[in-house]
Amino acid sequence: MFETLCNFNIAGRYEIAYIDPSDWKLCPFIDGPFFRPIDIRFNPIDQSLYIVDFGKFEMHDSLGVVAQQNTGRVLRVTASKP
Repeated sequence: MFETLCNFNIAGRYEIAYIDPSDWKLCPFIDGPFFRPIDIRFNPIDQSLYIVDFGKFEMHDSLGVVAQQNTGRVLRVTASKP
């Protein structure tokens, strides 16, 4: 099994990657683009992976979080059968 994580890369965008525990390498897992992935969970029943991408937003001192509508999403990743 591997540990999943959200990683901020040098190009200034987010990606989903995992750490290979055998050599501690960071390996790309799912191509983006992702705006702000905030949570990743496995479904224990069907073994799908769900990714919550908050979407585009800006932080303002007076307004707080200002989110851009229709940029967030929930992705369901399933394993393909051979």
